[in-house]
Amino acid sequence: MKIECLTFFIYGMCVMFYSMMVWMFWRKGNDKLSRLIMLLMVVLDLECLKDLALYLSDFELHKSMWHWVNATDMVVVPVYTFVLMELVKPGWLSWRRQRFMRLLFFCLWSYMGLLTNCFGLMC
Repeated sequence: MKIECLTFFIYGMCVMFYSMMVWMFWRKGNDKLSRLIMLLMVVLDLECLKDLALYLSDFELHKSMWHWVNATDMVVVPVYTFVLMELVKPGWLSWRRQRFMRLLFFCLWSYMGLLTNCFGLMC
């Protein structure tokens, strides 16, 4: 019981911190780096809320469903990449390039899911 309380407390602090950072970077300005960091904080905030909802629910997930739940946490990786690209080469990363790179990432993510469901790989 103590571990559960500590887990909920830590997740609550994370959600509060990420939400505060979203608000701060939203108010800061319209430059691309601030918007990318705000997007990163929104994604991390939503992932924490997803995990909290799963912890509070009473149903058990099958092992293959946990793969999908963990795979959704990987959505944040391209956003980290976009922030790094904007820091290294300011102005090079356009919204069009971001959409294209995100599309490639989601195609690979879907391909992994197809392999998992059709061939039983990665289980």
